[in-house]
Amino acid sequence: MKILVFLLALASLTACTSIPVTAPATAVDAAAVMRHQANLAQLDDWTLRGQLAIFDLTADERHAVYIDWQQTPASLSMRLSHPLKGTLARLEQSPLGATLTDEDGMTWQAPSAQQLLSQYFGLDLPLDLMRDLVLGRQLPGMSAREFTLHGQPPDELALLSSYQLQAAGQQWQASLSQYAAVDGVQLPHNFHLSAPAWRIKLRITQWQI
Repeated sequence: MKILVFLLALASLTACTSIPVTAPATAVDAAAVMRHQANLAQLDDWTLRGQLAIFDLTADERHAVYIDWQQTPASLSMRLSHPLKGTLARLEQSPLGATLTDEDGMTWQAPSAQQLLSQYFGLDLPLDLMRDLVLGRQLPGMSAREFTLHGQPPDELALLSSYQLQAAGQQWQASLSQYAAVDGVQLPHNFHLSAPAWRIKLRITQWQI
């Protein structure tokens, strides 16, 4: 009898556990997609903290840093640091241009942060799109989109979970996971972006919006 009660309780817990359901764009209610995208469209001023790993597959190099990123409609401020070495670099972008300052105080400038990283450091990354991509926003040109379903109709949300995108001269494959509510908005906490020459992993430990 005790075994039967235990099995019934276990079955009840299993039934209550929510397992994310992922589906291609063609099988997802467009209204569920738009509900979440409308929430994201309101986010124009935010800050994230996390751990960033960049893999240069051509040179077989890996760089891992902590990142503090503050984004506003007109500016970007990014601090890269190491727990033992402190601040490694600061990247700032405004309508006047972009500036990167390294740990020795040397500075480089360019019209945009993406051009700065490409021209001076050989990092061909789609930085101009990253403020949208890390939030889970849809962008023109995305293909092979898949979504994770969250909640129940009529308030169900379709959260962007993977896609392909041509940017910075390369074809990128992206995935987003570990969505959680931040001030009522579902935001991803794991973001992976890969191309033939690069792989980026971002684990977000804190969002502030």
